[in-house]
Amino acid sequence: MSSDNNTLDPESALLDAQPNGDQSPVFKLPVDWPEESQLVMAYGDVVAREWLFAPGGETLWVNFAKGRTLQKDMLNRMAYEIGFLNHLQRQFERLS
Repeated sequence: MSSDNNTLDPESALLDAQPNGDQSPVFKLPVDWPEESQLVMAYGDVVAREWLFAPGGETLWVNFAKGRTLQKDMLNRMAYEIGFLNHLQRQFERLS
């Protein structure tokens, strides 16, 4: 995904979010959430990661909002937010 559009789809994001090196997102789905939510969480993780490592692009808020608006329903928006914020939290934890 580039900083100027949201063309990355959740299925390819899952592949990008697989553990490799120090990037190891672990998402535990809440009870009764569809497995599709795993893909959407991975997509949120990728959007946040790409923002962190693509300086000079759009603001964090814009990237968050763009990805959020692509989600088809409230459950997917929540899954996206979990993935996005989880990635940022892991980065903050590394700083301490």
